[in-house]
Amino acid sequence: MAEIKMDENIVCYECPECGAEVEMGQSYCQECGEPLEWRED
Repeated sequence: MAEIKMDENIVCYECPECGAEVEMGQSYCQECGEPLEWRED
């Protein structure tokens, strides 16, 4: 499972596995199907 660090200064996020752009809060990457876990720092 890929972990994405949420940062309020970043406008868009990308999948750590394939680099595809993902919307904040998505459960899975639309391109590669990787499950995404969101973490707020």
